[in-house]
Amino acid sequence: MTTASSDRRVVLVTRRTRLDTLIARHNTLGQAKFYVEHLGADFSDYLKESEAYAASLRVTVQALQAWGRYQIVDRSLLANFVFAPSDIVVALGQDGLVANTMKYLEGQPLVGLNPEPSRWDGVLLPFQPADLSAILPGVAAEQRNTRSVTMAEARLSDGQVLRRCTTSLTAARPSSSRPRDSSFPRGWGPRPGSRVSSRARWPSRAAWVPVPTRRTTSPCPGRSGP
Repeated sequence: MTTASSDRRVVLVTRRTRLDTLIARHNTLGQAKFYVEHLGADFSDYLKESEAYAASLRVTVQALQAWGRYQIVDRSLLANFVFAPSDIVVALGQDGLVANTMKYLEGQPLVGLNPEPSRWDGVLLPFQPADLSAILPGVAAEQRNTRSVTMAEARLSDGQVLRRCTTSLTAARPSSSRPRDSSFPRGWGPRPGSRVSSRARWPSRAAWVPVPTRRTTSPCPGRSGP
């Protein structure tokens, strides 16, 4: 591994757990518990999920500390975060976090980590936190195989931009998940005959990391809001 590759910053994208969200909404753990139990749900499951995510986050951060340069960004801040061209991006969460993070990248490799394999099937999460230390050197040196992912970008007349994957994303267990619906919301889709394409790539178990590398835009009917 060259010095240049080992100096690359790793950006870790995290998300709130269900318990974190409830505590933020209801202010205390006790009130969050009362709310969940009032709905007839199992509060212990919320605790288990939160504990498992915290444990995975600790393992991930330990790997990043050993690596060197890194930064942690919450999912809610992605829209305003500026990724450097040389960044390596790691998403610790569910499939949705990987797909959402992908929309903000312009060529950076994206590694999906499954924080709790027993809970999440993780079609877009081929790795676990314990794998990260072994993965990073190969990704930084661009020695991992990558997979291309097609994305679409639509620009509205009011300046809004919509991006999403247009291809089905499947990993080692394709039968475990249905292909993702790549259509736009009603009234937001590209006009017939317009071109919507873009590239992304990513390292798989043998190696995979999504990396958007090119986008073309498609005009959409004007709309003032979602």
